[in-house]
Parts: sequence; structure tokens; C-alpha cells
Amino acid sequence: MTNTHRDTVMRLAVEVGQGCERLMDEKMRGLTSKRIRVDEIWSYVGKHQRLLKPTDDRSQIGDMWTFVTLDADTKLVPCYYIGKRRKADATVFMNDLAERLTNRVQISADALKSYIDAVEVAFGTEVDFGQSVKFYEAEPIGPGRYSPPKVVRAERHVVAGKPDQKHISTSLMERQNSPCGWGCAASCALPMLSARRRKTTGRLLGCISRIIISCASTRAYGLPLLWQRAFLIGCGL
Repeated sequence: MTNTHRDTVMRLAVEVGQGCERLMDEKMRGLTSKRIRVDEIWSYVGKHQRLLKPTDDRSQIGDMWTFVTLDADTKLVPCYYIGKRRKADATVFMNDLAERLTNRVQISADALKSYIDAVEVAFGTEVDFGQSVKFYEAEPIGPGRYSPPKVVRAERHVVAGKPDQKHISTSLMERQNSPCGWGCAASCALPMLSARRRKTTGRLLGCISRIIISCASTRAYGLPLLWQRAFLIGCGL
């Protein structure tokens, strides 16, 4: 398509991603967000978790999760973090978020238990925190099934402080996950590709996050389809 080798295109994408990461890290400081929502996007690096060998470095390959934040009012992405879905990584993620805020904030998350301790470590008592817990219909998972299970009900739990319960939700995050998935095919519900390195995934998501920030400045709800396609073509995907 471009008469350029795939690896050359990807090296350029990684270099651009590094610049986007630095820019985002510098600009997303001193924020006065009032309502932050957090969620995780699943992907894998190198190979599926079930294919890992005892000699593989499980901290760098296998199942990987992108922890993402979203300002519910402006749609800005204050920060993100790529790691495993465990307390240590959730704590690093929340500490990074806390360093970027200058005021008390309400945080909404899903039912991941690691967030409870992570939020306490990062914010102490200066936070209003609630979790949206969803319950799914039990359905047999047979071969050839690609649809997610159906949600039968959702509950809102107050964890810390006095969060406004009507704003305890992760719906905006789930909407944002769609353009992130299209922008970086490794983060789709059923990934179309996988990065060979954990850092490469981070660089690509740095590009996506920078575009989302640009859209947020005009209060866009998500990435225009044309931008999604342009990014995929530009990365040789």
C-alpha cells in the first residue's frame, strides 16, 4: 500500500507514540476534574495467557490490561497505565491519577476489588469513590460464540466518602473503549493482532489517547470513523 516495509511503518508509529506519551504526561497536570471514571481494556502481548511457558516473563507478555481514566464532563483522558489486573498495578495507576489532580474528586469504577485498596493508598480520605457492580445472565458458552453475556442488573455501591450515586457509572468508559479498540486493534474485544512487546502497546495507545484529548477539546464524544481508519492505515494495520 505504501511501498514501505511494515517494520519501518511500525517503528515510526512507536516513535510518534513516544512523543505523544511525553506530551500527554506534561500537559495532563494540575487538573480540576470533578468526576473521574476508570475502567480496564483487555488485550494480550506476544501470546495468549494459556500459551505461556514456564520460562516466559509473565510480567511482560500474556494477558495485559490497559487501565484508563476519563473525565465525565470534558471527556479528557488524564492518564492510563498498562499492566496486569492486580492490586500492585491498580495502585500505580491510581497514584498517577492522584498526582495529576488538584482537588477532591468523585471516582467511579467497576467491581474490580483491587481498586478499593488502590484508591485508599492514593487518595486517603480525600475522595468520593463508588463502584458499579454488574450481574450477568448465566449462559452456556459454546463454540463459535463471540457475543458478551447479557447484563441482568447493576448495583451502585458507595465505597468511600459521599459520592453522588446517580453518577456512579462506567457507561462512558465502555463507550470510549470502542474507539480505543478500533484505534489499536490489539485492544478489541477479540483482538485482530497482538503487540510483541508491552512497550509497543503503550506507544500505540499513547497515539490514541492524544487523539482523544484533541477530540475532547471540542467536546467530541468519541473518535470520528475517518480518524480511526486513517490511524489504522497509517500504522499499517
